[in-house]
Amino acid sequence: MNARRSKTDRVESPQPNTLYRDTSDTFSGQAIMRDRDASRRLAALYERLLKRFGRQNWWPADSSFEVIVGAILTQQSSWKNVEKAIANLKEENMLTPQRIATAKIETLEWLVRPSGFYRQKALRLKNFSKFLLEKYHGELDSLFSQDLDTLRRELLSLNGVGHETADSIILYAANKPTFVVDAYTVRILGRLGILSEKAYDTVQKYLHANIPNDVQHYKEFHALLVRLAKENCRTRPACDGCPLAGVCAYELKEQDHKVVTDEDRRGFSPSHAEGPAVDKSNI
Repeated sequence: MNARRSKTDRVESPQPNTLYRDTSDTFSGQAIMRDRDASRRLAALYERLLKRFGRQNWWPADSSFEVIVGAILTQQSSWKNVEKAIANLKEENMLTPQRIATAKIETLEWLVRPSGFYRQKALRLKNFSKFLLEKYHGELDSLFSQDLDTLRRELLSLNGVGHETADSIILYAANKPTFVVDAYTVRILGRLGILSEKAYDTVQKYLHANIPNDVQHYKEFHALLVRLAKENCRTRPACDGCPLAGVCAYELKEQDHKVVTDEDRRGFSPSHAEGPAVDKSNI
C-alpha cells in the first residue's frame, strides 16, 4: 500500500451532510455532544489554516509500514531527525517487518540513532515487527481489518505504543477515522479559548463530536495544526503574521496587556478585569 499522495491529488472537503461522531463520555459533568458554536469555530479554524498553508498531504511515507515506523520514531523527536533514521533504514533495505524482526538490536539501534532514545525505539520497532509477524503473518491488512475500537485496544496493549502513536497508526496507516491529539493540538485549542481540557481522551472525544467524521478531514486538520504550531503557535508564540491574528484569545490578551502597560506608564490604571473581547464570529 502506498501511503504517499501526489501533490496533484485532490482531497475534497467533507460534504455538509457528513455525520459527526456520537460520544457517551462526560465533559464538565455533561455528555460530550456536538456543540454548534464549537463546530462552527473549529470549521472556521480549519478554513483559515487551509487558506494560509494549503494542503499538507500528511503522512509522508511510501508504505503503511513506513508510517508505523515513523509513528514510533517520532516519539519525543523532531520529524527532521525521524527522516534521517528512516533514510538509514531504507539505505540498508531494513524497512520491512521481516528485516527489523531478525536484525541484531545493535544494528537497529545504530540505524535509528538520529531519532533519539534509540535503544527504546529500536526495541519497540523490533517488538512491533515480531507481533505483526507472529499474529498476522506480517500482513497489515489483516491487522487493519478489525473494527477501529478493537484495533486501538490491541495497539495500546503493545509495549511503547501510547494513545498518540496508536491513533497515528490508525489514522494514517489504517485509514480509519480517529483524531490524533498531540501537544500542539492541546496548546492551540487552549490558546484560542476553544477548549482548556488537556486529558487525551477528553480532547479527542470533544473533537470527534464537533468535527466531521471523515478520514481525510482528520488527516488534513491534524497536519495543519502541526504546521501552525511549528511556524507560529510555538512554546514561545510568534503571533506576528499568524493566520489567527485578531481572533486568538491568547494574542488579544497579550495585546491588552501591552495597552495596560503603556497606559500605566502615562499614569493611568484602567480596569481590564474582564479581559479582551474575542470575536467568535470568525473562529
